[in-house]
Amino acid sequence: MTACIQVEKLRSLLGGRRYGHTIHYTETSTSTQDIAAKFIREGADEGLLVLAETQTAGRGRLARTWYSPPGSGIYMSLILKPHLPQRHMPQLTIVAAAALCRVLRRLTGLDIHLKWPNDLLVNGRKISGILVESFSHEGETWMILGVGITVNVRQDEFPDWLQHRATSLAAASGRTWDREEIIASFLHELELLIDLYLQEGFSVFRTIWDLYAWQPDEPIELTTPQGAIRGEPIAIDENGALVIKLEGGNETYIYSGEIIASTS
Repeated sequence: MTACIQVEKLRSLLGGRRYGHTIHYTETSTSTQDIAAKFIREGADEGLLVLAETQTAGRGRLARTWYSPPGSGIYMSLILKPHLPQRHMPQLTIVAAAALCRVLRRLTGLDIHLKWPNDLLVNGRKISGILVESFSHEGETWMILGVGITVNVRQDEFPDWLQHRATSLAAASGRTWDREEIIASFLHELELLIDLYLQEGFSVFRTIWDLYAWQPDEPIELTTPQGAIRGEPIAIDENGALVIKLEGGNETYIYSGEIIASTS
């Protein structure tokens, strides 16, 4: 277990930027998403950052539990108000994932890839997940960006059910990492890329996604509201949907779903 996040060091690294201008730090929380929602109800501004050393009920997409061991990961939620329609939330997830992927590749030198819709992988194992939730308060819509990054967890510390599905930056690289530097670098990059997205649109992020996209060696299986889909992921479209090439050669677009397996 590493030392606690040094909030003053983080503030210094952030240098008064828009994201992270206010930091709420707690050793233990149920979920940083829930704390961020509470701050919105209390009148918080965009850019407030919630950090926890551990979560007792951390969550990812589809209400899945997020493994949150104390003192060795990054569990954070950022309050955003980008004035976007709710239908563009998948795009915001991809913008955030692109920002995080770029930063982690730059800092660690690891060959990190993006797995649709919200995961980051190294060596085929998950190191990070992103969750964007909308929150309405007094007639206004806010977005809460939740990010979990497994940073300094040894591989043998993962529970059995995660051993072959998850890893950490430390396990993949053989060294420990400065969590404050990762958080500050990510928030800087995120601010730049969200501004770019709001000014120029989503097309540039399709290019970034293509550059870093996870490419499985064989067809994948997805669960969708319409049933199971099998095929090859080839791109994302202008809305952030996953484009799948089916076995017969036709293409289909997946707006909501989960990659559950590769198929032989």
